Amino acid sequence: MTYNKNDVEAIQSVALDIFKDIDKICRNNGIQYWLEAGTLLGAVRHGGYIPWDDDLDISMMRQDFNKFLNIAKDQLASNHALQHSLEVQYVNVVSPVKIRDKNSVMLDDSEVIIDNYDHGIFVDIFVYDYLPKNKSLRKFYKYLAKTAFKCKRELVGTSTRRKHSKAFVNKLIGKSLGEKNLLRIINYLIERKEKRDIIGFGYDSTLKSAYDTDEIFPLKEIEFEGIKTFSPQNPDYVLTAFYGNYMEPPPEEERTPKHLHKLVLNIKDK
Repeated sequence: MTYNKNDVEAIQSVALDIFKDIDKICRNNGIQYWLEAGTLLGAVRHGGYIPWDDDLDISMMRQDFNKFLNIAKDQLASNHALQHSLEVQYVNVVSPVKIRDKNSVMLDDSEVIIDNYDHGIFVDIFVYDYLPKNKSLRKFYKYLAKTAFKCKRELVGTSTRRKHSKAFVNKLIGKSLGEKNLLRIINYLIERKEKRDIIGFGYDSTLKSAYDTDEIFPLKEIEFEGIKTFSPQNPDYVLTAFYGNYMEPPPEEERTPKHLHKLVLNIKDK
């Protein structure tokens, strides 16, 4: 293994505490969520975290997601912070919301410290939208949304070290259209009325997976690290679409954290 096991276990412990906070809010307010991506894979294959995983992912439908946003800031524990990609300086084009631990710093290899911004260990919350059944139309709408978000990110500032020609072009487009018009494009796509046959990662995420709605709902219980939580109705369908042969672990050299570059715990004590 090429990673510090103690660091990963510390991250997992803090993220699990955040997850318990989110789960409590959701249960108290009738909000549905389910385990997503590597967290769902961990629950199915390991009964909890993938041993080398350094984050925790959940998903919600747009209606539940909006409800969560409206109440979470008032109901989250005092040591947890909500970051929404439309509200903070860093516009995350993959995950629209992170719930952060305020007493740690965890940076990946593309991030830098920004003042007045929490950089702690996190749980990602993804939103799902109803999507067009037509694959070409779905791909086009996702492309529009991704471009609008990237332009907005360059317009309002970014926490990435990477500077390249695409970022420069996106900044020019962002300046030309303006933040309000970029938001209009994003909101138009989000608010489109589609048939309810296909759902997938929302227009505020660059991820593109799409699923038959009846393979996700109704949700069912699954255990994660000794906690009763929720998964899609057919996790095999979702995990096969996402990973292929998901029950076979990757080669040992690939069993490494995907986010961890720098970790500082208990920053308030330093």
